[in-house]
Amino acid sequence: MSRFLNRVLALTIGRQNALFEAFETVLEQILEGLRASGGLDVGVETLQADSFTVTESRDVYTHTRTGAETRCLSIERRDKVTPLSFEDAAAQHGDNTRLLVNVRSNRAALCKPAPSRMSEAGAVERCVRLLRPLDSHTLTETELAASAWEEAEGKSFQHAWETELANLPEYRTSTFYLVTGLLLPIWDRMDTGVGGGSLRIFRLQADDGQRLLGRVLREKDLPRFYAALELDAPELAIEAAWTSVLEDGASYALVQGLRLRRSRIMGENRVEIEVGSGPGMFDTLIHLGCMTEIIQYRRRAFIPVCAQGPDILAKVLDRFPMVAG
Repeated sequence: MSRFLNRVLALTIGRQNALFEAFETVLEQILEGLRASGGLDVGVETLQADSFTVTESRDVYTHTRTGAETRCLSIERRDKVTPLSFEDAAAQHGDNTRLLVNVRSNRAALCKPAPSRMSEAGAVERCVRLLRPLDSHTLTETELAASAWEEAEGKSFQHAWETELANLPEYRTSTFYLVTGLLLPIWDRMDTGVGGGSLRIFRLQADDGQRLLGRVLREKDLPRFYAALELDAPELAIEAAWTSVLEDGASYALVQGLRLRRSRIMGENRVEIEVGSGPGMFDTLIHLGCMTEIIQYRRRAFIPVCAQGPDILAKVLDRFPMVAG
């Protein structure tokens, strides 16, 4: 290490700056990936929101020797929506950025350069970051070119951006579950299997003054968690199943050899139903509201990613229930 540092000090200031800028870029890529996967260990984190309300509490484990208990709390979280205004987005527009509008959804995004990444084949892929009113995500240039995003004029971009802002609610409500109390004896049973599970510990203060510390689970995690504790598992809600597939990449086996999974097609996440049987199955899925496409000479079935998506998923699961596997 000392030899390396001495060699760095021997470089000119300009080369030192270039070296450390490259290092910071690589480090930020690694940290961003860990944050997205939930694998970044930053110690105990404090959850912040406008409101935390404990709506349900269930005892899930009692230590036989000490009598210490573990509880699973259902917590409703309420956050004020704070989108990026058009003025702030326009202020970031410059020579290296592009104004984009999705021709399918009519949503706007500011396209900015992003650090390149390495593909599985070892090739360097140039990337861009799409800045949206509520979030941002990274695509490769190839994925962007194959997607429905197209460059737009300033007025079209402004109209699409402000239309989306006008349709956003003032507050966003969500539900999560906090396993609190005695955790170590059942720690391994909280591994949800989706992305390896999140190992982070959170603390929060509820509206009634309770100060809580524990591990966060989402609704999609509960069936496996309760099954590991040999308890009656709650049925997975349709919205939770839809979110777990589309946002978290979870997959579920269905009867008759079907599998519900997420696929990335032309730079966009799609909800796919893998079909292993004959063509008659596609007709059944179409009747339930699904759509089919021919991709690389193979017919595939998808649930449209739209407001009606969860309703179509409910029909599919009613006809083809989930099974273990």
